[in-house]
This record gives sequence, C-alpha cells and structure tokens, in this order.
Amino acid sequence: MAYLSPEPEDTKSEEYHTRVILLPISTSAVKSLKLPGNRDIVGSIPLTGLPIDPLVTRGRNKILAFRLYENLDRPYFVVGSDKSCQVQLQTTIDECWVNIRHCLFITIPDDKDDAVLLRNSSTSRFILRDVLYGQEDEEEEEILPGDRLRIRPGLMHITLGAGLEFLLKVLPSSVSNTRSPVSSGVCELLSGSAITAKSTVLRRKKAANKDPIDALHANKRIKSEASPSKTAQCEAWHPKLDLVAETGLTRVFKLQRFGRLVAAKVCRKPDIEDAVYMWENERKILQALKHRNIAQLLDFQASNLALYLEYIEGLDLSQYVDTDRFSIIKEEMQLRIWIDISGALKYIHEKGIIHHDIKPNNIILGNHKRGAVLCDFGLSTLEHRYSDGGSTSYVPPEMLLKQRGKPSDIWAFGVTMLFVFKHIQLPSNGWPIRKLMEDAKIRKKFMTWWDHIDTLRKKLPRRMTVLREMLTLDPQRRISASSLHDTLNRPRIAAATTTTAAKKTKIKKPYLLKR
Repeated sequence: MAYLSPEPEDTKSEEYHTRVILLPISTSAVKSLKLPGNRDIVGSIPLTGLPIDPLVTRGRNKILAFRLYENLDRPYFVVGSDKSCQVQLQTTIDECWVNIRHCLFITIPDDKDDAVLLRNSSTSRFILRDVLYGQEDEEEEEILPGDRLRIRPGLMHITLGAGLEFLLKVLPSSVSNTRSPVSSGVCELLSGSAITAKSTVLRRKKAANKDPIDALHANKRIKSEASPSKTAQCEAWHPKLDLVAETGLTRVFKLQRFGRLVAAKVCRKPDIEDAVYMWENERKILQALKHRNIAQLLDFQASNLALYLEYIEGLDLSQYVDTDRFSIIKEEMQLRIWIDISGALKYIHEKGIIHHDIKPNNIILGNHKRGAVLCDFGLSTLEHRYSDGGSTSYVPPEMLLKQRGKPSDIWAFGVTMLFVFKHIQLPSNGWPIRKLMEDAKIRKKFMTWWDHIDTLRKKLPRRMTVLREMLTLDPQRRISASSLHDTLNRPRIAAATTTTAAKKTKIKKPYLLKR
C-alpha cells in the first residue's frame, strides 16, 4: 500500500484503490485527523448505513476518515507518532502511549482471502471485533504487542490502545476500479454491497495473465501469532522459473520478462516485517543507481515483493574455486575485477550509499565487455544509518566500536581481493555477527581472524601497497574508494600489480574458517 493525494481524478481511478479505511470514533482518534502530516490521506466518507454513534456524527452526512490507498510503490502502511509514518496518531496523557511505530498494515501477496496483515509493534493491547449491522459480535480478537493477525475484508471495530478507537474496513485488493473518495460508491464499499460480484470478475481477468512470480505466493498462508491454528503451507513452485540463487529471505530466478532475460529477486517470507523494509530499502537504492558495474533495476512488483533486475550472464566469484577452495580466476581478470568494483564503490559512496555486504558471492564476473558487476543491495543503507548486517569474514574491526561507514566497504573488498589474488581460501561464514558484542568466545574468533588478515597485509609485497591500504585496521587511514579507483587506473600501477600477481605463490598454511 502507499498513500496518495486525496480525491484522485476519475480518469486515474483504476490506479488509486482504497485498501483500508480507518474511521475514527474516539476523541483522540478524531483529533489525529487534523495533524498536518495526515492531510494527504484524509477523505470524506458518507455516513449512510454506518453503525456509528449519533453523538460522534453530530448530525453530519459525512465524516472524515483515513483512507489507505494501494499502489505498486509501498506494500505496507505504518501507523505511529513519528512524522515519517503514513498515519500519525496522538493521544492525551491519560490514554495509551503512541509508539513511534505503533502498528503496520501489510498487504499479503496473492492471498486467497484478500487479507491484510496487522502487526502490533506498540506496547499496547489491541482489540478487534466484527461489526454486524444493528448489533455487535461479542467475540473479540486480542492482538498483543509483537503479535500479528490476518484480517479478511469486512467491517470491524478496532482499539489500538486506550483512547484510539476506529471502525476498520478492509477492502479486497482485486477491486481496482473504485470511484472518487467523495462519491457515494464509498458508502457501498463500506457496507459491502458492491464487493462480491465486482471482485470476482476482476479476479478472473487477472488469472488469465498471471505473472509466474505470482505462483510463488499463490498457496502461501501467513501464520498468525495471535491465532496459532492458522498454519503456514509450503510455497508453490512454478515450472517456468529457474532458480539461480537463494538466501534465508530471498530467492533469485531467471525468467523472461519485457522480452528479455531478467533476474527476479523475490522475498520468500513476505509476512516478516523486516523483509518488507529490506525490500523497499533495496528498491529505493537501486532506483537511484545507474552504473555499468552495478546490476540495474528494470522493474518491481510490490504485491509480490519482487525486484526485476538485468540478468548478468556469468558466475559470482565464489564459484571460481578449486577443490581446496582457492581462487582459479585468471590473472588478466584479477585486475579487471579490482578496477571495476572500485569504480562501483566510488560511484555509490559519492551518492552516500554503503553496500555493507561486499564479498565474492555478490560480485558477478560477466563477459569481457561487461566485466565485474556488483549486486545484492539488500543490506545497503544511506551513510548516516548504522547497520550490523553483513557476512562474518568480511565485516571490519571497527564493528567492535559499533562503527560502520564507507571504510567498511573498502575492508570487505580488500578481503575479497585477498581471495581473488589467491592469498586466502574462500572464507566461510562461521559466527553470528549479532553475538559479537555479547559473547566473549565469538568476539575472540573475530579478533583472531582480523589479526590473521593484518598479518597477511603486512606480508604483501611493496607492489601491492594499494591492497595493504585497503586492509588498514584504522578506518580513518584506510584508502577511500575514489583514491583506490584513481590509483588502479594509473598505467604504471596496473602493470606492476599484474606482474606481482603472476609471480606470487600460495601460503603454505592458509587460515580457513571452519563452518
């Protein structure tokens, strides 16, 4: 979902589909409508047939409500006290505390019931109950802090903590031709009279042109922590999809789209809150990048948390190993990798972006014309944001001080180049980064590894001074991406580096991380 300007024109009505309506019925909820940050998502709702106390309506024919619109840019809505939230709430001192991120409404890709996922990220208890016209269902659904619940289309009464009461209307995602927010059609949607027939017709049209990525989530059900009986089923596999790579959160498939081969990166666990944020973060960063040594974003699909990237014909560097896990990358390509990726790092660092996960697995070696290509910006952040993500063998020593920045990318790239130049075997991820600060044994393993890298750095020949400067323990003295790229492009340095690489031999007893 994403918020749009209020009252879209009828000519664009198919793009602007209301997915969730929050109609405030308590004093603080109504006052929240007037907050400056909410004006873009507030619209008038006809009152005909709605089960609202006359004292709330005070004789009016319409009432203001939060209208959460659905489009391709954002698959969720954040409700909270922060100005960055799509819906901002405010209460009095005697009512519940509104957290910075109080709750989230998340769309569920291709859900059978067109449900949305409500996640309670506050410190308050939420209460949800169905509303039947003329009466109230006595059964209540409790959503405790940290819990989440699938909510099917319908009209409900919801309390987001003391003082925050709303009528909640969830609409089917398949209704894409709703009328203007101020039209009488909204009343029909709220009452449910216009839902069934229209959504059924549109659902059949969608099935005729189904994207193969849609099948990944077609049989997926989201498990509700508040309702343990709703179990998660296995994801469906589509025969046309060719799996290229996978991690704990994503899968990458090769498929035909736009008349060309593309790499479709799909979130495999769309119900996880962090996965949604990572998807949107990577999408925004990739949209800002255009460089020949960075995999380009071609398109995206928020409903399936999918990114469609250009398909690079080639293998990632971790595939170029012998039986002893040493690099078998040819000498003429070693310097090419160094120059190409340093150029990509120079480019993203100038834009204030930090990759946070430079390693052989995230560098694809294409043909001679394309060279080395940097990919997987899933952990990337802007410079001012701290991140503890990454891969064990490539995180820098300054992690002990909870410092991450542009020098951290240089360190990770330096370790990668040690592998490329055959100074070390392909490292294995051995220890959880999150335990670095709290577990003394884990911290000792990290420090042993960093000491080993520093020992190797000191043994590098003088002609590999540039690589030594990439692996300096002090991040303030580490070479920058700009200086690295400019230095490597000097003809004298390039020739000397190639000669050195040809003459060097493997270390007899390499340090190999144990899995």
